[in-house]
Amino acid sequence: GSARVSPEALRPTCPPPAAQPRGRILGGSEAVSHARPYMASVQVNGRHLCGGFLVSEQWVLSAAHCLEEAADGKVQVLLGAHSLSQPEPSKRRYDVLRAVPHPGSRPDTI
Repeated sequence: GSARVSPEALRPTCPPPAAQPRGRILGGSEAVSHARPYMASVQVNGRHLCGGFLVSEQWVLSAAHCLEEAADGKVQVLLGAHSLSQPEPSKRRYDVLRAVPHPGSRPDTI
């Protein structure tokens, strides 16, 4: 069967947010500059995809879904950044030589 639905029934019931978030953590505050040197930006073709953290000299740990979107792009890790949008002499970019997915990671469950 089918049913008719009025346009009013399809309107959102929640009020719109006061401001659209712009890549920030809601309710958070800016970290002290370079206080978290282990934080990494996982990037594809120079664009931030997700965060990660340095777990040893040559390994960055990130969420399983991060590289699902990378496909054929050039994956790099940016370290030493306080701001992704501002130039900083401390920034260092490294090419990812190998991505190792967790053996239990399944793209269909993300």
